[in-house]
Amino acid sequence: MRKNLWLILLLATLFLLPLSAWADDDDSPGPASPPPGAASGPTSPAPGPTSPAPGPNYVWVAPVNLPSGVVVSGYWRPLSLDGSVWVDGAFDDEDRFIPGHWQPVASGPADMVWDPGYWYDGFWVDGHWRQASRDGWEWIPSHWNSEGVFITGHWRPVGPSPDGMVWEPGHWNHDGFWIEGHWRAVENAGMIWIPGHWNHYGFWIEGHWRLP
Repeated sequence: MRKNLWLILLLATLFLLPLSAWADDDDSPGPASPPPGAASGPTSPAPGPTSPAPGPNYVWVAPVNLPSGVVVSGYWRPLSLDGSVWVDGAFDDEDRFIPGHWQPVASGPADMVWDPGYWYDGFWVDGHWRQASRDGWEWIPSHWNSEGVFITGHWRPVGPSPDGMVWEPGHWNHDGFWIEGHWRAVENAGMIWIPGHWNHYGFWIEGHWRLP
């Protein structure tokens, strides 16, 4: 019994000595430092697809976080489109987010410019050619504003707004004709304004007041 006890103590000493020596060795190397420029901590991956690709030749357009906290949802787009190039979405000099879109390679008709299409509420709205300019009007491109509200491209009168009024944008109708916008009251007691928009069936819903 005593012989076995001495054997146990001897083995314990042999195992503990290297651990103690390592712990007391001030010259022992520590964890390797990351190389210059390497990430020193976990990084957040780019938002990935939330649904399977509809086909093999599609690429994912990642969601965009707006300053307001609103998130512009991501979507799948075709890898290529004949006669067009893809332009990534970006903020302009007025902090408006201009969505990614297809831009025709060929020039359009004389005195016309391309008004890009956009992805909205789960479907794609095609772009179109429009007048380059109109006297007394300015073109507002389709964009997400600083409050996280999507504004469709439209013509707006140049100059200040009438007191208590705001411009309701015009739109293209189903026959390709431009329907002019109009001034409307900023407020209507007990009501909220629903901006004009395209629905899932490809029909334009006029802007209107409704109960909250």
